[in-house]
Amino acid sequence: MDQSAPLTALASTTPNAEPVRPRKRRKRRRTPGVTPIPPMPERGKLSWSLKWRDPSTRQWRYQVLPGVTVERVADQFALRKSVELDAAKRAIEVNGRCAARLIADECDQYLREASRAARKGPRKGKPMSPITVARYTAALDGFKAWCESRGLKTLQHLTRDKLSEWSSSCLDRPTPNGRERLMSTVNFELKPIRSMLLLARGKGRFESLDGEAIASALERYPEAKPEPKCLSVSAIRAVLRAVIERDSARREHAGPAFALGLLGGLRRAETLLTVGNVRLNEPGEYDSSATHAVLHVTGKTGARVVELLPYSPLLLELLTALVAGRADGERLHDLDYEQIGAESAALARLGGELEGFAFKTLRSTCASYQGPLAGDLKAKADRLGHRLAVAETYYLARPRGLPHLADSLDALMQCEPELRAIIDAVKRPHGRRASRAQHRARS
Repeated sequence: MDQSAPLTALASTTPNAEPVRPRKRRKRRRTPGVTPIPPMPERGKLSWSLKWRDPSTRQWRYQVLPGVTVERVADQFALRKSVELDAAKRAIEVNGRCAARLIADECDQYLREASRAARKGPRKGKPMSPITVARYTAALDGFKAWCESRGLKTLQHLTRDKLSEWSSSCLDRPTPNGRERLMSTVNFELKPIRSMLLLARGKGRFESLDGEAIASALERYPEAKPEPKCLSVSAIRAVLRAVIERDSARREHAGPAFALGLLGGLRRAETLLTVGNVRLNEPGEYDSSATHAVLHVTGKTGARVVELLPYSPLLLELLTALVAGRADGERLHDLDYEQIGAESAALARLGGELEGFAFKTLRSTCASYQGPLAGDLKAKADRLGHRLAVAETYYLARPRGLPHLADSLDALMQCEPELRAIIDAVKRPHGRRASRAQHRARS
């Protein structure tokens, strides 16, 4: 008796039974490794093209067949290219899994590729900045010298232990001034080495280590989070009083430069303004009904326009006093870039609340005290020419001890008497400045 008959009858009477279909046998492509792409007139492509992966660099390549409209001819091109790629793969397997690549050549090639404009990612269409290229070059040169001193010539000589040794040497390397190296500096030196090795592995030139081994051997060191740099109200008044006291014993006045940095958030180089850079009583971009002061400043990072919102009436009064009695190309104050730095260092040597003072602290102080007046963090960062990451790190949301009913930056910082003393000193010139102002008044 046939045992399969009842089962077949049961399956045929079972509801919702789907017939079992045999799996189709997968056909082997005629051109393995090469993909012919047909024309697409709707996208403007009127020719056949070929796509394949280069066995030596592991990158995709494309070849356009101009004027070819017959599928048979394009298939012949793909067949010949497939045979050529198969021969190249066999040659690589015979000569070795990966050709020996010199470390010096790989570093130079990575630097050339990294300095060009990126094709994708956040740097798409933008080349790397010259400062970053210089720092990457210094890090790669140090890595090449270290490898040469240990007899490491090719990428295949690099192991996980060797990379860990290089990371430790970066941390233990002495500095010119004998201080301990910062973790941020060490991480910046490890970054180009890690990127170079990962890029070489992605292109098939460094297969002795996987990506996780490279990343773990050159792992970033933990960095201490920097504290926000903001002066307290008493420290602000101490800075201004010390500047006023030092100005009373000399002809050059540093008070205007420090007031511009504190109330305007200007960099040290941006305080070197001329009369032509200042535009008073102009309608602002955010509030056209109010009159603002607009400064066209130029610093190390380039030129930018600073719109001084009417948060500091004393700053506008100071600018009016500085512009009055000066020619169009004349400087607003008497100090140059180096003298401002020397004055800041002299204040830091006084100790007390001024210990560790630097002129750039005035910028973050200005932004932090603008919090109750100037809106969100992004607006403050744009107004001072800072990136949002810098603002999140160094700005305070609201310093302590601020008066709740203050409607100006002068009242929030509680330094009106000191600012008034600086303005009075500007309005009361002496010596050569006085004779020049009197001569202009008579003419």
